[in-house]
Amino acid sequence: MLGRRGLVVGLALLLGGCGAPVWKQAPHDTVYQRAAEPRLHGLVEEPEDSDWWPYITGLSTVQLSRMVSPGYHLSRRPGGPAAEDVNTFGKVPNSTWFENRIGRRSVSLEEIRRGPDTLDGPPKGKLIVKSAKTKGVTPGFIVEDETGQGWVIKFDPPKYPTISTAAEIICTKLMWAAGYHVPENYIGQLDLAQLVLSPKAKTKDELNRKIPLDQVELQKSLDKIVPDRKGPIRAIFSKFLAGRPVGNFTLTGTRLDDPNDVIPHERRRSLRGLWVFFAWINNTDAKPTNNLDTFIEVDEKNGLGYVKHNLIDFGSALGGNPVGPKGKAGGYKYNIDWNELFTRTLAAGFHDPYWYDNVDSPLRGIVGNLEADVFDPPRWKPTYPNPLFDAADPHDTFWAAAILAHITPAHIRAAVEEGRYPVPEATEWVTRALVGRRSKLLRHAFRVMAPLDEPRIEGGQRVTLVDLEVLAGLRRSEDVEYRWALRWNRRGRDLGLSASSSKRPSAHLGGALKWLVEHHRDELVREPFLTLSWTRRVLTDPERSPRVDVHLRLLSDGTLMPVGVERQIR
Repeated sequence: MLGRRGLVVGLALLLGGCGAPVWKQAPHDTVYQRAAEPRLHGLVEEPEDSDWWPYITGLSTVQLSRMVSPGYHLSRRPGGPAAEDVNTFGKVPNSTWFENRIGRRSVSLEEIRRGPDTLDGPPKGKLIVKSAKTKGVTPGFIVEDETGQGWVIKFDPPKYPTISTAAEIICTKLMWAAGYHVPENYIGQLDLAQLVLSPKAKTKDELNRKIPLDQVELQKSLDKIVPDRKGPIRAIFSKFLAGRPVGNFTLTGTRLDDPNDVIPHERRRSLRGLWVFFAWINNTDAKPTNNLDTFIEVDEKNGLGYVKHNLIDFGSALGGNPVGPKGKAGGYKYNIDWNELFTRTLAAGFHDPYWYDNVDSPLRGIVGNLEADVFDPPRWKPTYPNPLFDAADPHDTFWAAAILAHITPAHIRAAVEEGRYPVPEATEWVTRALVGRRSKLLRHAFRVMAPLDEPRIEGGQRVTLVDLEVLAGLRRSEDVEYRWALRWNRRGRDLGLSASSSKRPSAHLGGALKWLVEHHRDELVREPFLTLSWTRRVLTDPERSPRVDVHLRLLSDGTLMPVGVERQIR
């Protein structure tokens, strides 16, 4: 073993020399290095909510300009602008945008069922109606319970009494597991006798102006929810998020009044990789007003705090939308898809889109249209182009897929059961669809990048990886073999030290390290970095996977520490 005085790495090495790789310069602690604590600042202003501009431009000029722009198609190739909210392992550290949960630690089925919830259920007793959405297809209410806690109450579309409420509950729990900040949502029965109209209650008229909410307008809303209602109404009770609402985050750029929002949103892996999760749960309504920023006050005396970024409103995910079941094209084309229109026009009607034979779900009135057979991950589309998803590269997709691989079919079933469908066939259908979509997304991500991740050190000198494809149940471990080669990053060039193959992604480097210490002790003080390069081959396929480089630092006590990962793209 190395002596403790033999390999003391100087401060200059930690700071890195000119041109040194990032993984040599970064703080070396863990795979999930935490981002810096947010700077505290004063309350920010709440901007006016608006979806109309990105919707109109997304369905018109954005699509049409892409069709004739060579630059757009070149930018879609690997090697475009990289994500900036990542560490040297390609991971997104915990921040006001994201919190590592499943994948970083084990998440039990009970935790999945509970999700972000802190209470045992929706509020009891009287609910003071503070405001209401009385226009549109699905009305809703903002109420206050007897403790003063605020809630949003949302309902299913008329004639479809489970389609949105189940989706809201299921997807909230799955997105919480994935690592996103989401509200506490509870499913329950609303007794109309609980509602008490506040004398200061407001609603909005046809011109979006605030007007008093009277008993007549309230009754109209209730009649619209369930015209022939008898007894309590199934509803979602969404607890107000902690902090003060301060509007929505934009799909591009930064929030200028938030000093912590310094990375353009289209350069955040936590948002670019979101397309994987939204395609999985078929959340086509990916618009700015379906997220919410809140100001979390930390220093009450001086009014200082920080902005936290949350995802909300999953009622249009899975197989439904605000008016009922999704159409057959839901998730397969934009609301106005110019590329498809031109293709079909040029083909004189003899060309049908790939999703044309999509069969309606036999449980359409309960779960909507959700399937996994026609679903094709790279061709999934929200209702209109989303610049965050368009900026995603294979590394963003891999990051999200690595998390998704840890969400097992058992986790999925546990979440779906919380949707409380009225018949067991609906639970089976949704579970099977989500499991099938998960498999397709993982295969899509791992087709271009080797599914080796999460380097860890065992016994100080053994490096072990996780094969995500095996972990996800897509491949048997006995059908895969691994080859590794150890290299020394010495004076700007790599020297081969050792190579071997194995039936598991694990390499013991004790012999190579002993040789290094015996022959190059002094040089190791200046260059204590090694690289372990991995390739993977499925026995039924002669072609090896793209290479994965695990960068290591040799410590003074002779043990290893992982300091970064680099991945090749096929």
